[in-house]
Amino acid sequence: MNLKLTYAFFSFVLIVSLVSCKKDKDDSDPISNYLLFETLVTVLNGNSSSADINPELGFPGTKTTITGEGFIGSASEYVVTVGSANATGINILSTTSLEFTMPELAGITDNSIVAVSIKKSGISLLSKTIRYRPVPVLAINEPNTFNRKITSSDPSVFFTFTIMTSGLHLFNSYGSAANLDFYFYTSPTSSATTIATGTATDTEFKRFSLTPGTYYLQVKFVSGSDSNFKMNIASNSGVVPTSTSNSVNGTAGVGATYLCYDSLGFGTANVPSSCDVINVADVANKTGKCTYPSASGITTRTYYGNGFQTSYAQFTCLTPGNGSQNESESIFKAFP
Repeated sequence: MNLKLTYAFFSFVLIVSLVSCKKDKDDSDPISNYLLFETLVTVLNGNSSSADINPELGFPGTKTTITGEGFIGSASEYVVTVGSANATGINILSTTSLEFTMPELAGITDNSIVAVSIKKSGISLLSKTIRYRPVPVLAINEPNTFNRKITSSDPSVFFTFTIMTSGLHLFNSYGSAANLDFYFYTSPTSSATTIATGTATDTEFKRFSLTPGTYYLQVKFVSGSDSNFKMNIASNSGVVPTSTSNSVNGTAGVGATYLCYDSLGFGTANVPSSCDVINVADVANKTGKCTYPSASGITTRTYYGNGFQTSYAQFTCLTPGNGSQNESESIFKAFP
C-alpha cells in the first residue's frame, strides 16, 4: 500500500472514530465541537507545510511551470485555475510541461498552499496543490505590521516597494533565527539582483543604490532555524519612529548632547514623539541625519549642531569608532 493510500486509510479511521465518540457527547459543547473541527481540518488538509508544486518564485506575475501528461493541442484549449483565479499566459512547452503566469489571489496576505488544476476542453488533466506567495507593499521609512514566517521548506518571502528618489537605501531584517539573503527584481519576469548575502542569523542588512521605480524584494532562507522576521527599508530622509530617545537640551536626563534617536522597530508609528516634532524649536540647528541598521531595526540619529557641525556629524556616522554602529552600511543626509 503506498503512502497516500495509507494516509487516506488512517485519516478515514480517525474521522470515523472522532464522529463515533462525538455521538456520546453533548452536541452543545463548544470546546468539543471546536476540537473536532480543528482535527478534521488538519486531517483533511494533511501536512500544511508541504505542497505538490513549489515554484522557485511563485508570486503574482511570475512564470510557473507544471509537469504532467497529455499537454497537446493549442494553449487556448486549456484553463489553469490557481486557488479561485484563472491563470493567464498559458503556454504548452511540451507534452509533459505547461507554463502559466501566476495570478493574484484576493484575500491571501501570507505564503499559502492553494489548489491548482488544469483542464483541456473541460476535461481534467491535473489536480494538485501549489505554493503561492503574495507580495505585500513595504512603505519606505515606515513601520509595518508584517511579521513573516520563513522556513527551510518555504524558503522565500516577497514584498514590493516603490523608490521615489535615486540614492542609497537601507534594507534591514531582524528578529529571526535564520541566515537570510536579499535579492530584488525589477519585474516579475526579470532576473534577480543580489542585495545582501551576509552570514548572521539574527539580522541581515545592506545599503544599496536604487533609481526610481517599483521593485520586488525576495528574502531568502539560507540556513538556521525556521522563524519569523521583520523587514524595513529606509532612505536618507530618516525613519518614522516606533520609539524615540531625545537628549537635545538634556531632555533625556543625560545632558545636552544635542542628539535625538528615532528607532524603527517593533510597534506602530509614534510621530508626535519623533525627533522632528519634539525638537521643532531647534530645527534651525539641525546639521544632519544618520540612518543605520542593527539587529533590532533601523535607527535615525539627528544632529542639532553645538559641536556636531555637518562635516563632523558625517564623520561620526560613517567612520567606525566614533559613536555610531554598522558605519559601512549607514546613510548620511546633510542639513541645511
